[in-house]
Amino acid sequence: MNKQKKTVREAALDVLEAIDKHQSYSNLLLNQTIKKYQISGPDTGLLTEIVYGTIQRKLTLDFYLKPFIKKKPEHWVLILLRLSLYQMVYLDKVPDRAIIFEAVEIAKKRGHRGIVGLVNGILRSVQREGLPSLDVIKDPIEKLSLETSHPLWLVKRWTDQFGFEKAKAMCEENLLAPVQTIRINQTKTNREEVCKLLEEEGFSVEKSPIIPESIRILKGNAANSDLYKKGYFSIQDESSMAVAYALELSPHIKVLDACAAPGGKTGHIAELLNGTGEVTSLDLHPHKVKLIKENATRLGLNNIDANVMDSRHASESIQPKSFDRILVDAPCSGLGVLRRKPDIKYTKTDQDIQSLREVQLCILDEAASLLKNGGLLVYSTCTVDLEENFGTAAAFLKQHEDFEPHALTLPEALSHFTEEGSNAIQIFPQDFGGDGFFISCFRRKQPKGDESMKALFKTDKGMIRPHNEDNGGIFYNEKGNCLAIVADGMGGHQAGEVASRIAVTKLQELWTAVESELTPESAEKWFLENVSKVNKEIFDHSQQFQEYKGMGTTLVAAISTATFATIVNVGDSRCYLLNDNGFNQLTEDHSLVNELIKAGQISPEDAELHPRKNVLLNAMGTESNIDMDISTITFEEGNKLLLCSDGLSNKVSSSEMAKILMEETNLNEKAEALIQLANHYGGEDNISIAIINACPESGCE
Repeated sequence: MNKQKKTVREAALDVLEAIDKHQSYSNLLLNQTIKKYQISGPDTGLLTEIVYGTIQRKLTLDFYLKPFIKKKPEHWVLILLRLSLYQMVYLDKVPDRAIIFEAVEIAKKRGHRGIVGLVNGILRSVQREGLPSLDVIKDPIEKLSLETSHPLWLVKRWTDQFGFEKAKAMCEENLLAPVQTIRINQTKTNREEVCKLLEEEGFSVEKSPIIPESIRILKGNAANSDLYKKGYFSIQDESSMAVAYALELSPHIKVLDACAAPGGKTGHIAELLNGTGEVTSLDLHPHKVKLIKENATRLGLNNIDANVMDSRHASESIQPKSFDRILVDAPCSGLGVLRRKPDIKYTKTDQDIQSLREVQLCILDEAASLLKNGGLLVYSTCTVDLEENFGTAAAFLKQHEDFEPHALTLPEALSHFTEEGSNAIQIFPQDFGGDGFFISCFRRKQPKGDESMKALFKTDKGMIRPHNEDNGGIFYNEKGNCLAIVADGMGGHQAGEVASRIAVTKLQELWTAVESELTPESAEKWFLENVSKVNKEIFDHSQQFQEYKGMGTTLVAAISTATFATIVNVGDSRCYLLNDNGFNQLTEDHSLVNELIKAGQISPEDAELHPRKNVLLNAMGTESNIDMDISTITFEEGNKLLLCSDGLSNKVSSSEMAKILMEETNLNEKAEALIQLANHYGGEDNISIAIINACPESGCE
């Protein structure tokens, strides 16, 4: 028999005493205690309930005990009384006599006869006389503080900032146990499959109505599932998952997660990049960076680079303007996660918030220098406080005139929690049962008309589709020549994503290996050989895996040099040229309706309404051999190429595209305007765009 074996209530007393004595985190101590005393089965749930419940209700329990305590007892005795009273008041299934008996037995083991009598007497007096009424407190804020066990200063602060009713709803929500939620690793599986497999393991689950890749666990602990160990999902709150959406991720970009531990958001970002790009994750503590790396390995993500670094001094090791996106999920007061870490509310003060703001602004200031022109910076916290959140965001913008607010991109279900076009959202715990969370977004400005950027790729999932099957990017070889790619996947959500990702990733690998000077002939030869090679790889992949059978992707790509551009086309994605001769389509759609137009059977106007408008006659990966159109044009300074998927060309007219491309705006603003217009017209499909400037022979930055 294990000599260390303790009863659940003895273990609860040890945990609660350690939390008070050493300011330890309740969740960590609880896990250590469960392992140490080999607590299992229903006892694990009871221990968790007693520990968290006693902490959550501490101020209320002290109010109830006060009339019965004549002289201040030893601290462990007070804790024993609290945890016993918590069970008597809030746990219906445990009879009072059993609770009192267990408390007396613990008192016998740890104290003298006087303490035994004190514990027995107080608990029996409460049982006999009942609890004092909170109605004697007339001040509504003080009463709310005691009945929901939140410090008075905090209730006053929330009431001043958000109003009494919102503060009351938040305090009441904080007393409820949170629902565990998981985030599906979409590089390995999908939500439907995980729901099915978890139910087979005995879990009770439901799909999250907030985040498309999330599941709510109604029964069971998902951390114990074999699927967790296989990297099929991560445990993360729904509010926290919304952060990655605000980054507006697209394939192949470089992202910095400046305050990354324990790595949940890093993993989400890497998953949404679909194995492309690079996520650089920083944390001050080596053991936390180790956790990030272990998590990346579990999830099978190879695009994460975790480093031990103080993000307040990151510019000492990282080059300026290195990243397309930066996330600063800053150290904060944590007042949005009081359901998970109830002990926080008794240790924080309003002075802590001011100190934290200084740290937050320091990290944001450092991160700002690492962001590229036109890039996005997202600032988030897991707290609910105007000063820490909106105040810090406003202070950052005041100090950085080269940044501007950028409208938040959020999952559809969250859109009504903030005003349209707003750059920030405060999520409250009572909104949908998630953590209290703040997310804001800023964009680093580019001077109007600044065309120093040679090329840009941007993609958007549109207004209707839940996933983006498009892929693409801008890539440079050793000679500084540019390869722009747009690929529109087809064959169902997962298969389409895989096909377009393979096309882009493999062509990128082959392109970056090109070291020789290019001529129009060698550029055309490169496309002919390598598009054929990648086509075969996609086809073989679809034959090898049943779930990908029939997948394919369109491809439009352009190699641009200082004097010429070579374009390849497969499918119905398009390439347009803007020059002194106007705005003209260079590629021809490999579609059924285009063949009917050429045969004179229908007009271009009829094609727009044809029931088989989307039927392609040619695509990458659908056959082992492929036909492609390749052409080369003179590409002079001032010319522009626009590559796009049919998500743009089906919604926006050529004249509208030309007008936007000719505006005195930078490439990012042009791309944004084109995407917004396609979405304005319905946005039924994913929208992907690459814009290339023809640069002088000296090159572009």
